[in-house]
Amino acid sequence: MTRISSICGFGFFLLSALIIKIPSAWCQEEMVILTRSFGVGARAMGMGGAYVGVCDDFTATQFNPAGLAQIRRIEIQTGLSHLFAHHEGAYYGTTKKDMTGYTRINTIGVVFPYPVYRGSLVFAAGYNRAISFDGSATFTGYNPVQVAKVDALELENGGLGPITLASAVDFLKDLSLGFSLDIWMGKDEYSWQVEKHILDSFGNVYIDSTLNDNISTKFTGITLKFGCLYRMGSTLRVGAVISPPITLTAEETWNMSDEVRDVDTTVFSSWSGDYTYKIRRPFSFAAGLSLSFAFLLLTADWSYTDWRQMKYTYPAEFLRKNPGFRNGYRATTRTRIGLEFPVPRTGLRLRGGYGVDPLAYQCHQIKKDRHYFSLGAGITFTGKVAVDLAFVREEWEMATTGYIVEDIRHDKIFFTATFRI
Repeated sequence: MTRISSICGFGFFLLSALIIKIPSAWCQEEMVILTRSFGVGARAMGMGGAYVGVCDDFTATQFNPAGLAQIRRIEIQTGLSHLFAHHEGAYYGTTKKDMTGYTRINTIGVVFPYPVYRGSLVFAAGYNRAISFDGSATFTGYNPVQVAKVDALELENGGLGPITLASAVDFLKDLSLGFSLDIWMGKDEYSWQVEKHILDSFGNVYIDSTLNDNISTKFTGITLKFGCLYRMGSTLRVGAVISPPITLTAEETWNMSDEVRDVDTTVFSSWSGDYTYKIRRPFSFAAGLSLSFAFLLLTADWSYTDWRQMKYTYPAEFLRKNPGFRNGYRATTRTRIGLEFPVPRTGLRLRGGYGVDPLAYQCHQIKKDRHYFSLGAGITFTGKVAVDLAFVREEWEMATTGYIVEDIRHDKIFFTATFRI
């Protein structure tokens, strides 16, 4: 939640020239949300998301489409997620806590193995909600620079994910290749409200101001993803994935209002507009492996993205902002490990995992980088129905300005049901 830091620095009287520049600043800030990853599938997230070297259910369309070749029966999968978003914001030393909850469809899809004489040919189609925009923040405190008391509320909700068409084939006896065509769609609803109370030398309020801003953004884009999975007997699986750049088209509408009040006068102003821009996310590379033992599955994977290569491609006036990505963003390597323990003679599987998912931007002082742990369990009934549940706790802390510090915790619950025919 970083946009609040800019609005807290606004004066009460907004000049028209300044307003004209604001949409570009908002666009630049919007790019932070495109670096977020939420997680897909209860089994995968129970193992910390370390699934590139496993991927033997529908969520392979998200992690590694080559893994679909391991599926031998028709599969229907659906899942939900619930997010408890905890935020603790310190504004000039005054701390305010906030918590909101969001329940969303996480995944839904079908896998269809096509009968072949030798090897495997599998098709899949569905939806994965890969990125979440959900969250909120509140700030309150005394601003000694403006001699004002400030109360601010920031709300954001929405998400971004692909409708996926995927296929995988056994290219060689132990080597599977796969790809997915991802049609990305999503929406972000963002709003903030800031109340300012300017104080006189006696500590009395003599000017009040209320600023409201609302931004609605629709994202669309199409990309391909390619994966491979190599199996060494029944013990070791090694996977790799390449996700080429995707250009997202953003259609944005915004409106802002500002009301200033003193003892005798009230001044109200409002502005609104809409525009379209295009932003390109860079290449992403992932690799993972899994080791299967008699009563234990161990997994690990890594993914690399150089976010400094993100850039605007439209309109022309936004292109001048592209050098800012080199200074404000960084390359990140996400590391995840996990395990799964089948409890003998019960059909029950217990899971755990840990991950480090570094924040993509370096324009803020990162006090504690993003990391998480996970716990999960699953049970299979009659070999046809599987139910999985996972809990993930994710935390990070950063200073967005010299006077705003944010401590953020996300508690996520994933539920997935899989039916095999």
